[in-house]
Amino acid sequence: MRKSERKWPVSNRVIYFFMGLLAVFMHFYKLDCVPYGLHIDEAGMAYDAFCLANYSVDRYLNHLPVYLTNFGGGQSALYGYLTAGLIKLTGMLNPWIIRLPGALIGMLGYFSGIGIVRKCLGEKWGLLTSFFMAIFPYFIMQSRFGLDCNLLLGISIFGVWMLLRAEEKKKTCYFILAGIVWGICYYTYALGYIGSTLFLGSLLVYWLYHKKITWKQAFCFGIPILLMVWPLGLMLIINSLGMEKVVIGPFTIPRLPDYRGGELTLDDVWGRFRTVWKSILTRDNLSYNALDHFYTMYVISIPFAVIGAIKMIVDMIKDIIRHHYSAWHPFVLWFCSWLLVGSITGGTGPNINRLNGMFFALLFCVLYGMRCTLEAFRNWLYNDVIKKGRIKKALLSIKYLDKKIQGIVLLAYFFCFFFFAGYYFIRYPQDIYPQTLFADTCEDIIEFIEREREETTAVYMDASHIYYLLSIKADPYEVNLTETRPETYGKYNFYLPDEIDENAVYIVRETNTEYCDRLQEMSFDVYHSGMYNCYY
Repeated sequence: MRKSERKWPVSNRVIYFFMGLLAVFMHFYKLDCVPYGLHIDEAGMAYDAFCLANYSVDRYLNHLPVYLTNFGGGQSALYGYLTAGLIKLTGMLNPWIIRLPGALIGMLGYFSGIGIVRKCLGEKWGLLTSFFMAIFPYFIMQSRFGLDCNLLLGISIFGVWMLLRAEEKKKTCYFILAGIVWGICYYTYALGYIGSTLFLGSLLVYWLYHKKITWKQAFCFGIPILLMVWPLGLMLIINSLGMEKVVIGPFTIPRLPDYRGGELTLDDVWGRFRTVWKSILTRDNLSYNALDHFYTMYVISIPFAVIGAIKMIVDMIKDIIRHHYSAWHPFVLWFCSWLLVGSITGGTGPNINRLNGMFFALLFCVLYGMRCTLEAFRNWLYNDVIKKGRIKKALLSIKYLDKKIQGIVLLAYFFCFFFFAGYYFIRYPQDIYPQTLFADTCEDIIEFIEREREETTAVYMDASHIYYLLSIKADPYEVNLTETRPETYGKYNFYLPDEIDENAVYIVRETNTEYCDRLQEMSFDVYHSGMYNCYY
């Protein structure tokens, strides 16, 4: 991009400013309560972050682990360490602090994404990207709760922006910095080990083929990544071979009791391939990933995404045959790398949060599809009118209709966003309540029990032990968890018994109406807080 092209007109600056404000609003408004409650993995990460901030261990007493054990299957560590830093800095542990890293990294991805599109497609498409990334449901929803994998999208967008800058500047320091960013990115999500490696490997080979970079620059990019990710490689070896955990200096490389490395499969690749497309274009079966009617990027984006993906692949093949390089080629490699990863993802199969690394590439497909559709329309209109011998009118008609159609499309997106925002912040919390895998902490009820029912010998709680430990901010050395989910801790039992003891206390979700009715029939008193009823 030439120096003269970098100057932003005042009108563009105003648009970027207001779109940035809109993005900030959508990322941070009601961050602590929409979605309502904490996802169980979010709660597990938060308790690990508390332990790391105060004791430098996770809840299983691993000192500074490079990978969190969570409930046995593992969890990438970066989100936990970022949250631990905020806990240490602020002294607070609440839903706002727990979700703040996701929202901040989401905004990092937002600004990086605008820079990428401006460089690859031009200023007009950069402006459109600032609008789309502020209003598309997926870019909003994935940044608003603390799943470790959700950091992958924002950091990978920033990593691509850094890598494109390095390729443009041709300076060694830029490649080193880009390598550091991508090294950090590997600590966001385990599937990124494959998706990011496929993308980066194919991109470096492609750039070397087109002489966009030198071997020295590729080396300077790769070395920081290798220096940063080797502990993760050792973690994979330890868990694949069933070895014991390893302690290297202050860091622990843990062994996971329920290691999930075998979830990659070559069975039914075609079926999983179709599931990938369905998930990224519409929604999966998880209400916290996408919503009916709105989908990941609204219904109106689906034809643009399909057209753009197909056209990009076809155009890139043509460019390769002609030995021509275009700035948008990396996004084909990015999209296809994650398409392959999704097609071999086993377990419960590919879903939106598992595929989050490909969504900026999908957005680029939408933009490319729009550009191709607009160009096709212009060509059709121009040729059709010229054939009738009305050249002046043709030029006027093209300019007029072009702007009119662009305005209609933008207006359609605005109305989609208007209804989405209204639903998401007002009706969504009630419509999906109680949300699958989400629950509330219960500090208020526990304080009530310890104050008013101190003599009670048994308390039964309708939630996982992790919400209790997070509520009381338990000392991990006192809890001394094993690597299985405990059913009891002290007088607290994390299940509801079939037979009701009149001398016990019961913490029951208010939506568990059948059990609540049984307790009310036995004349228990009730104390309500959050999503729980406390019967005593």
